[in-house]
Amino acid sequence: MKKMWAVVVIATLLMLPLSAMAIPSLSANKSICSKSINRERLKMAYKHEWKHKVKVRGIWGYESNNNSSGIFAGVMTKTRKGIILFKGIWKTDNNSSKGKIFGIMKKGYFNGRVITEGKVIPITGLYKVNREKRTIRMKWLMPNNYG
Repeated sequence: MKKMWAVVVIATLLMLPLSAMAIPSLSANKSICSKSINRERLKMAYKHEWKHKVKVRGIWGYESNNNSSGIFAGVMTKTRKGIILFKGIWKTDNNSSKGKIFGIMKKGYFNGRVITEGKVIPITGLYKVNREKRTIRMKWLMPNNYG
């Protein structure tokens, strides 16, 4: 029995330093916790949801005429593969005609169609995005018109 107690005491004495090294100190726990708490606070403060939709409105016109011919508005929706879908409406300044616009935008090119009075007219164009001014400039082409 004495031998068994001696083995237990020796094993305990050998294990105490190892267990002290394995358990981190309280000050280390506090610093780790404060860092993670600060990180979580920063995440909450700067939480930003990425929006995949942008509302667009603007004016349109013909190349030969420097004045605007009407207005348009729509929504640009970004898809997974880098394609931007554009759905919108347009009308002339004097409200004589109006219609819908639908198209696909990718890498500076726009391909779509304009629907007016039951007719579907193809439209194509080149666009350029200016991120600093937050504008899009587009040159468009239809079978009979361009602008």
